[in-house]
Amino acid sequence: MSEERILDTESHEGAVGRYDARKLEALRIAAAEADKGVFISQEAVDAWVMSWGTDNELPRPEPDIFPKK
Repeated sequence: MSEERILDTESHEGAVGRYDARKLEALRIAAAEADKGVFISQEAVDAWVMSWGTDNELPRPEPDIFPKK
C-alpha cells in the first residue's frame, strides 16, 4: 500500500474516531436528560411541527411531562 494511501486511511480513521466520540458524548448527555424524567409530549411536538409555515406558527414547546412525586 502506498504511503499516501496509508495517510488517507489514518486520516479517515481519525475522523471516524472523533465522530464516534462526539456521538457517544451526545448520547451520554441525552441519557442524563432522560434520567431527569422531564419530556415534551409527542402531541405537543406534533402540534408545533404542524404549525410551521402557517399564519399561527406555535413557539417551540416546553416540557409537559414530569416525574411523578
